[in-house]
Amino acid sequence: MHSSLRSRLVSLAVALWAVSACEVEESAPAEAPRSAPSATVVTLHPTAPGPRHREVLPDWDIGVGFVRIPPAPDGPPGTAAADTFPILAEPRTDAPLVARAFHREWQLEIEAARPGLVSGALEVGYEETALPVLETGVGGPWLRVSYAFDSAGTTVTGWVDGTDSAVETVSWTSWLANGAFFFVEADSIGFYEEPEGPILTLALEPGQGTQRFDYTLYDIRTQGAWMQVRIASPSDYCVDDATSDASVVAAGTTAWIRFLDEEGRPRIWYHTRGC
Repeated sequence: MHSSLRSRLVSLAVALWAVSACEVEESAPAEAPRSAPSATVVTLHPTAPGPRHREVLPDWDIGVGFVRIPPAPDGPPGTAAADTFPILAEPRTDAPLVARAFHREWQLEIEAARPGLVSGALEVGYEETALPVLETGVGGPWLRVSYAFDSAGTTVTGWVDGTDSAVETVSWTSWLANGAFFFVEADSIGFYEEPEGPILTLALEPGQGTQRFDYTLYDIRTQGAWMQVRIASPSDYCVDDATSDASVVAAGTTAWIRFLDEEGRPRIWYHTRGC
């Protein structure tokens, strides 16, 4: 997705949200369950609903993992304990507050000191959202997260204390260790006989519409930035076996793919809402 389209999407989100902005400010959210570390009083503004889905912005930098308020183990999708965590301007506890992420038992919401922003929460599961972690290990436990987009579509970032009891930090290496996947960019599709090994040439079933190929990758195991997968083409994901067409790729065909790039960003993605 080009930056110009990203800008248009973000601008549209801001415009739609602005219609109800006055109502939002009149009904200010309840006091946060946890207080910000800074004694300075900061006025926070609701963020407009954001893109949420990586498919909308394929070039979205979703980092090396994500942070979230842990979901309720027995609750419906998207629910979590009412809690909050601060997002600071710098990786230190006395830094200015720039935003806060919070749950009122349904969906992760973002409020920011800077007005006119669009939420940068990413959907990682059915009705489950989180904030991408762009950088880790700075000054110990600090995590640099992207929490919003501005009107130009530029990512807005801040710092979260990884030791905060309200947050759960998850790496893409562990999160993507089990599931059904596809490459984010069709041009990046590549199969190998082994990690760093010879290229494996496979012909995939042509897709329909904007989908160049019809396939699904099922993980078998991971090795560093590499993943061994079983390939189904055409895709058999959420397809009744009785009505499936003959497979272009021989049943049981396996290959290795590079599922993380050189910076640890995922090159693959998945259907967050299942079938």
